[in-house]
Amino acid sequence: MTRLRFISAISLNAAIVIGELVFGFLSNSMSLLTDAFHNLSDVLSLSVAFIAFIYSSRKATTVMTYGYIRSEMMAGFVHSIFLLLSMAFIIFEAVKRLFSPGIVNSSYMIGTAIAAFAVNFLSAMLFREGAHSHEGHDHENMNIAASYLHLLSDAGLSIGVAIGGLLILFFHITIIDPIASIVFSIFVLTGSVRIFKKTFLSLMDAGSENMDEVIKKILTHHEIKSLHDIHIIEPSSKDRLFSAHLVLDKNLSLEKIETLLEDLRCELADLGITHILFQPETEKYHALDNLCQSHF
Repeated sequence: MTRLRFISAISLNAAIVIGELVFGFLSNSMSLLTDAFHNLSDVLSLSVAFIAFIYSSRKATTVMTYGYIRSEMMAGFVHSIFLLLSMAFIIFEAVKRLFSPGIVNSSYMIGTAIAAFAVNFLSAMLFREGAHSHEGHDHENMNIAASYLHLLSDAGLSIGVAIGGLLILFFHITIIDPIASIVFSIFVLTGSVRIFKKTFLSLMDAGSENMDEVIKKILTHHEIKSLHDIHIIEPSSKDRLFSAHLVLDKNLSLEKIETLLEDLRCELADLGITHILFQPETEKYHALDNLCQSHF
């Protein structure tokens, strides 16, 4: 059922993007064109969420050993770059329009904005049940909830365009169109910069913000002398991968080491880490860590 909701919402928003682009040019409305690009971002965002929904159920293979967990971040990165460039262009054109306002067909502007509001609101309702559901996987619910809230905010943006059209219709304040376009573009840019930063850092395997908390948690175990080669990466919104070398007391038995590692896995899982890899070693082995390099 969720798959059908995604396809329906993507199709509805794709249709409204085409309509807003056509009537945006016909009405000479910059704010309507801005909303068209914003709704195009909905199509891209929903597509990213749909990709994450589809691929999250696929298992790793001998070729794709991590599965397809980076597909979400890769799609989000491309999406954010598109939005940053398109909104920069819209702002540039809107600033030029401030100094030479054109004639805006407010009727087209109002009608199309209301249609966009209806589509966004209907699309949001498709995800409403899933957004508040506690069944299934947590990530799936988060994915649907994010899509639901995004569509609701876009419905509000379309209402803003319609209000701008009404002001032009009744008060002939044509400058409201480029002003609204700039305001809406800045709103979209704010979210786009956040997505760009998050996805870029993920693709670059940047460390986690709570690295110190994780290290502190590990070192509470007296059997662990130190740790090194620590890595925490977040290849997707639901995956956090951790690996480290643990320098242990040399007198620990294998059974005690296994118990220690199991306790650590449970503790780090509580911190949101989904995949954990430890390499236990003694201080002697750690001192010989560069032994292999000496052979070359």
